[in-house]
Amino acid sequence: MEWRAESVTSTFLTTKARFGSSILLIFTEEEQKKEDQWAEDKMYHAARWAWKKRFEKMPSGRAVQITWADWFKKMFKRDLFDYANEMAKRKRNQGNGKI
Repeated sequence: MEWRAESVTSTFLTTKARFGSSILLIFTEEEQKKEDQWAEDKMYHAARWAWKKRFEKMPSGRAVQITWADWFKKMFKRDLFDYANEMAKRKRNQGNGKI
């Protein structure tokens, strides 16, 4: 195992640990919060888009076709219907405005 500090700044430290072809990135707390927020935003907007097409089959050349709801579950490891119910509950509790 080889450890190297690739770059060091006041807000971000990237450390690479090489395990074959895998690379491990270590973020500061601030950077990790941003990454987490971006991941939440990605799931939120993907859910909004997939909800409209949830029963439609995805266009693909595969022998087994899946619906957009199945794609969401595969992509985010979360059921689209459960996520939609959670977001609706949050919205009801929060009132108007973005969730």
